[in-house]
Amino acid sequence: MAKGAVPTFPLRFEDATTRQALHDLAEQMGVSMNKLAQDAIAAQLGLTAVFLEARLEKTLQALRRYRGTWSDEEIAAFAHSDVEHEDPAQGHIVE
Repeated sequence: MAKGAVPTFPLRFEDATTRQALHDLAEQMGVSMNKLAQDAIAAQLGLTAVFLEARLEKTLQALRRYRGTWSDEEIAAFAHSDVEHEDPAQGHIVE
């Protein structure tokens, strides 16, 4: 691609009424269909990013609140049993 060239992205509409609505609205607003579609996509991406960020923040807060409920004795017993007993799910190399 030549320096400074803008890449193209062909937009195909599965529903002809969506394309017609884009055409009609762009005409009423005095902008190109391309400009209107770009603006609509940018707005939708912005809203989606805000939603995802809020959801991730909520998950992060939940993770930060989680501290577990195991006592020191339970943790020690688990560690001891992990060393003392063979793990039946442990993989082995087979030649």
